[in-house]
Amino acid sequence: MNHVPKRVVWLDLPVRASVPRSYDRSLSELMFATGENTGNLVFRKGLECLIDTTSAQLADPRNADAILYGSGDLPDLVLISCANWIGEGNSFEESNYSRSEVLSRRPLQLAPIGLGIQATIGDHPFRISENTRRLLLILSEHSHQISVRCSKTAECLQDLGITNYIITGCPSNFISESDRDRLAITYRDRLQTIRSASSWNELRLVVNEPPEGHSSDHLFLSAFTELASSIVVQTPSGISSVRYQQQASQETKIPSRFSTEAKRKVTYFFDVDAWLEHSYSSNATIGHRMHANMVGLQAGIPSLLIVHDARLQGLADTMRIPVITEAQAYAIATSPPSFFADIFEEQLSAYLARRDELYDRFLELFNSMPNVEPFIR
Repeated sequence: MNHVPKRVVWLDLPVRASVPRSYDRSLSELMFATGENTGNLVFRKGLECLIDTTSAQLADPRNADAILYGSGDLPDLVLISCANWIGEGNSFEESNYSRSEVLSRRPLQLAPIGLGIQATIGDHPFRISENTRRLLLILSEHSHQISVRCSKTAECLQDLGITNYIITGCPSNFISESDRDRLAITYRDRLQTIRSASSWNELRLVVNEPPEGHSSDHLFLSAFTELASSIVVQTPSGISSVRYQQQASQETKIPSRFSTEAKRKVTYFFDVDAWLEHSYSSNATIGHRMHANMVGLQAGIPSLLIVHDARLQGLADTMRIPVITEAQAYAIATSPPSFFADIFEEQLSAYLARRDELYDRFLELFNSMPNVEPFIR
């Protein structure tokens, strides 16, 4: 018979959906706490909205060994916030070696959520190295099912003979508790406002940070800085452009990626609720960052993701997130707002229908956990 778990450990970052007293911490401390990208907080917020994590004991990479094994009694369940852990290169191998070492010390009941692949899709053959392969096999052996973000990740697991996975997309898709009909009404009310505007100067457009080093980085910022009411950044290079860096020498300061005009509009969030409120008070969101666009979608505002690589394309295909190409994005910058509204509305029904499907898959995942009473909200 199922029972309420005596002890659930949540293996994750040092913080959940917000960083307490962020104003009193250095940038390096904040980046460690958020995994070098504040978009990770949005993932955690989504997971907290799906399941009740209040009784879970948080363990981060520094204290995971002590929390998992130090008390003598193993936890009933280890909830794991995954990321794009499947990739090529030494950084993946080093991180996955550490993860596999911790998770293999004694048999644990694992629940990996949101596992993804960081790789291009094309002619280049993708090779999984030893430590990454070992980690994936451990996750498979000790989990009833592995939640994966997209079909490309599922294909990678299949190549290793792993079949106990379920494609769920990202938990951030379920921050809003609204059902399909209520969200549809909210989006369409917002679309009416967008269509009634003759230019973007009449609206509050949130632009999110382009990927650093991407070929269109400068062009995108040039095209959208004037239109944007705010530019939301998530990474160290973006945040450091406007945040005071205490005791940072000139040599260690990160050069700004932004023009003076853009810097006046740059903002960032170490609290997802504040980020959602900022989006809720705006009319539309556009940009290259999946989690930033998900904040917009969950706040009920039309949001378009610019698909710039195969990884994003795979996730967008799985979740049916409203998307545009980079060419369409530049057309939006020079077109009436109604052009944006038409592109979003064309994809809205498919997004809402897939959201229902993926929510049911998360229910299936948590309800299938053996010997543990599901803690779905």
